[in-house]
Amino acid sequence: MPTAPQLLTEDPRAARREVPAAGPRHRRSLPVRLLTGLLVWLACALLVVPWALFSARTEAPFGPHMAEYTLTHDGLATVDLGPLGRLRIPAEDMLPLGLGVQVRVAEIPTGSGAGADTLDALGTDVASYATFFSAPEATVTTVTKGLLRDTLLRAAAGGTALAAAAGTVVVLARASADPRTVRRGRTALAAGAVCVLVAEIAAVPRGTGEPLVPTPALEGTPLAGAQVTGRLGPVVDEAAGYVTDFTADNDAFYSAARANLAEAWPQRSRTARYSSELGFVPPAPAGPLEGGVLRRAAPAEGVTTMVLSSDVHCNVGMAGVIGDVVRYTDADLFVDAGDATMTGTPAENLCVDAIDTAVANGVPRVFVKGNHDSQETARHAEGLGWTVLRGREVDVAGLTFLGDGDPRRTEFPTGSVPEANAAGVLETQQEFGERMAAEACRVRPDVLLIHDPAHSEAALGTGCAPLSLGGHRHRKDGPVNVGAGIRYVNPTTGGALANALTPGPLKMDAGLTVVRFDTSTGRAIDVQEIVVGMDTQVTIGPWEPVPEAGYVAALTDPGSIRQPA
Repeated sequence: MPTAPQLLTEDPRAARREVPAAGPRHRRSLPVRLLTGLLVWLACALLVVPWALFSARTEAPFGPHMAEYTLTHDGLATVDLGPLGRLRIPAEDMLPLGLGVQVRVAEIPTGSGAGADTLDALGTDVASYATFFSAPEATVTTVTKGLLRDTLLRAAAGGTALAAAAGTVVVLARASADPRTVRRGRTALAAGAVCVLVAEIAAVPRGTGEPLVPTPALEGTPLAGAQVTGRLGPVVDEAAGYVTDFTADNDAFYSAARANLAEAWPQRSRTARYSSELGFVPPAPAGPLEGGVLRRAAPAEGVTTMVLSSDVHCNVGMAGVIGDVVRYTDADLFVDAGDATMTGTPAENLCVDAIDTAVANGVPRVFVKGNHDSQETARHAEGLGWTVLRGREVDVAGLTFLGDGDPRRTEFPTGSVPEANAAGVLETQQEFGERMAAEACRVRPDVLLIHDPAHSEAALGTGCAPLSLGGHRHRKDGPVNVGAGIRYVNPTTGGALANALTPGPLKMDAGLTVVRFDTSTGRAIDVQEIVVGMDTQVTIGPWEPVPEAGYVAALTDPGSIRQPA
């Protein structure tokens, strides 16, 4: 029986708008979701890179000052010295893509000579500027690393925030059953990305747009083409010539010293080498210069080679010599026994940077703070990847080291004052020496590295420290028996003369030492001093055997070789 037609009681348009019930949603696996999230985060991080790049900032030295460095897009390096004026330098040779850099000096130190009328009033500040221009690559490297690190951190943080915002929009859109809401969410994300790009482009710093008018006094100097404004201008006429002469003399002096080192190296005094398996064996033939490149003899088996410096005192010209010796010896490690700086200010971190840049990549660096360094110096060296001794044993290149920073800090002209160690403890010199002796008997290190040799005497007296290395005295001493151990004092590697500014051509002879160890026992075999004279001539001394005192001595006569006990 036919049924009566049903009456339409609903709007047909509403029926067409009905969304079919969704079936079970396919959930992606956890690895796929993680990969998707990572790709979204990377996209967001890349999106904020322009903002991260031009908002990045880092601190680094500029002459005697600490300064803040940021990137611009005006093609100039602009040094802002506040009321003293500005230094504007074309940056096309330093930075690509028309980039520039803004340098804001954080502080003009009390007693600064900047703004004075004579060089006498400029004092050590002028020497600090000259040192800066003698090794600009160290500062450039430091600034580049700092800006890159801050850029990456900002990109990561900005990408995370942007990805979180995008994720929130997606979650809210998917929570709705209306497809139009999902489409609106996607449109909002695209619009947001465009807004971010536009805002970044608008925020790129472009400088003042002022034309660059070179200062005539700088023609023929490392700053040729630069402009100096403000109160700093009158100083330039007097200081520019000094810096130019200093830089020229400094470059000529150390270029000659390095050439003389390369010439003297193949003729150096040579001895038998020690092998843990074979005992002493004759040396390989000396490698002559071939095409201007030194051919090194093959390293001895069973021997660990150390290059030791100390008391560089910010003479960055010697950094190249140090680097050459590390390469020529194919050293297993480089060790600095302290006083890399003059007073340990943050601005003097440049002096550590210069040494770090000169020493070949991959060579471990070990450092102990001297009395002219500071805890800031030690932290900076540590940030460069150096192993800084802080009162506990460390193993480097197969040798166990023990040492700690000098308990004093010496500043000009006030003299020495106590400085707390890394643990925040103040000690007298006697307390410091006694603590090192106690630690030596606990650790039994291969090498006790302490800046001032006087602080190692207690440890050497106990017999717990077989070998002490240090500096401080600015003259070579040893290797010699002290107590039940051996002490060796490195000369000043910076040619540091008392009451004289160290940077520049040497004021006295400068030296560093090559120390060889038996790899299997950690015992010192012999030492060889390398001296750069005030006339740029280089003297490479004979290998000096380390006294017995339980050690194996490296003898200069292979025919009288005694095998180790």
